[in-house]
Formats: sequence, C-alpha cells, structure tokens
Amino acid sequence: MGAISDVHQADKMAKKPPLLKKLVFSKSVEEEAIDAFAAKKKAEAMEAELKQWIILTHGLSAWDELIRMQGKIRKQRQDQIYAQQERQKAIINGVAISVLIVLCAALVSWIGYIIITEGNWRSW
Repeated sequence: MGAISDVHQADKMAKKPPLLKKLVFSKSVEEEAIDAFAAKKKAEAMEAELKQWIILTHGLSAWDELIRMQGKIRKQRQDQIYAQQERQKAIINGVAISVLIVLCAALVSWIGYIIITEGNWRSW
C-alpha cells in the first residue's frame, strides 16, 4: 500500500517537478513517461497480489476492512496536515501583527522624539 501511495506521489511530482530538477536532473519526456507508467503498473500488480492474498487467507471482509482502515488513516493524516497549516498561518499572522505593532510604536516614539528635541512640542 505504501508503494502505491509513493507511485501516486511520484506521478504528482513528475507533473510539476521542482525547478532544480527541471534544470539539472531533467530526463526526456519519454523517459519520465515510461518510468511513471512502469512504476504505476508494478504498483497495481502488487496491489492486486496483496488483495488476492488477503482475500484467500482472511476473506473478502478482511480486504474491505483494510480499505476502510486505509481511508480512515488517510483522513486522519489529511486532518493533521490541515491543522498544521492552520497553526502555521496563525503563527505567521501573530508575527506579522507583532512586527506592525513594534513598527507603529517605533514611529510614534520617533515622531515624539523629534517634536520634543526641536522644541516645537509647545506649539501643538
């Protein structure tokens, strides 16, 4: 099952490779397509073999249970990823707000310093 997930991830990465991979480690389009196709077919064959083995040794309900467990784990991982993204967004927002507050305080202090040092504070 892990190999199948890896093949799907590799397929996604092949469609949108990083810039460095495009420039330095680029393969021809044909090579990438053949590699992706071969890996996908191998993973499908491995999944079919695993399915047959589980059904023969544990019954059809075991395969269904495995698929349900896989879906549950995938959903949990996706929820964790979303939670992590929300935490990162909250941290970035907190840092940005803190920086803005510090900059505003520094600006107000600087304006106050200029007014006081030039003696124009009484004319206000």
